[in-house]
Amino acid sequence: AASTPLRAGGPAASLGAPCEETFEVPVPSLPRGLAVLAPATLNAQPRPVTELPTRNATYERIVRDELIRRGVRSPQVTLTRLTRTDLDGNGTQEIIIEARRFRESSGDFPPPTGQPGDYSLLLLRHVAAGRAVTTVLASHVAPRTPWNPESSDPMPMATQYRLAGVADLNGDGRMELVLHDAYYEGAGFTVSEWTPAG
Repeated sequence: AASTPLRAGGPAASLGAPCEETFEVPVPSLPRGLAVLAPATLNAQPRPVTELPTRNATYERIVRDELIRRGVRSPQVTLTRLTRTDLDGNGTQEIIIEARRFRESSGDFPPPTGQPGDYSLLLLRHVAAGRAVTTVLASHVAPRTPWNPESSDPMPMATQYRLAGVADLNGDGRMELVLHDAYYEGAGFTVSEWTPAG
């Protein structure tokens, strides 16, 4: 995403009970949604990060194929974000594909359990040895049959995955992927470094 103007954060404060050990830094006037904040001295995006239009037959087919491979019959593909950048600085562009469908979603959080056909995928498309390869970064696919809360089967908790940002957070010239995962009563972030080898 394009860089945003620098904004100073306030002092860290505890969120209070029952999350006393979780702290929040208030930053005024942030855009709605997920954001990655870094010191102004860090060259967090040494190469361009571009958002692409989500209507793309090639990436829809890639998501459809992945869902069918995971057992979803007749998937309804919804691309929610396409991001293009050269993560590792080798001159080749990678594409991060975000796709999801939850029939009973509440915005930033999925329902407790998904319905058949519900999913959340984060895929990375890159070129290796002259051919396009798809790597699964994160995935949730709801079971084929709805969960019965009266059964003794464990609840198949739905998880929603999103790309929160792309930035070189450790200053090594490679850009890391900041991933956001959420379930019905919680959320978290993961920072991963990707290379063509894994």
